[in-house]
Amino acid sequence: MRADLLTRVALVCVACRRGKDAAAPLRLATVTEHAGDEILQGLLACERCGHRYPILHGIPVLVHDPAAWLALNPAGPADMSLTPEVAAVLLAPGRDDAPLARWYELLSTHLDAHWGDHATPPVPHAAALYDRIAASAGASRVPLAIELGCGFGRGAYELAAGADLTLGIDLSIETLRRA
Repeated sequence: MRADLLTRVALVCVACRRGKDAAAPLRLATVTEHAGDEILQGLLACERCGHRYPILHGIPVLVHDPAAWLALNPAGPADMSLTPEVAAVLLAPGRDDAPLARWYELLSTHLDAHWGDHATPPVPHAAALYDRIAASAGASRVPLAIELGCGFGRGAYELAAGADLTLGIDLSIETLRRA
């Protein structure tokens, strides 16, 4: 997460937003790890209700129950930065429905859908949608572009050409880390 993000975009408390009052803005409560201007780990907090939200791998996790969300979205495969050769050895004796095998199948399919036109050989269908997004983004500059359900970030990447700040939002921490 960029250190200046909260000065550029109002991130609001999901817990407060569920109530009758207007959602309260979040503030940076703690930074436990950073790299230059990027906050890698820390906490965001709501000044009104005190609800806290973790920043994991540079990604603010803005869900009502971060622990329950993390149980459904384990970051295990994303935490393993494996070379293709090492991954192949780990996958070879396993079953096709094992968690690591399923993760790499998802990774392969989604990366082809998002970035396949950059692969060798290129995946032909991938370029059409993103070429249209790039053309629209380049037509006029905007202060903020947001892609909901950004997955591996190709749409956000193309939107960035025409925006001062681009945000990609997704519920999968694994895909966001790859984005």
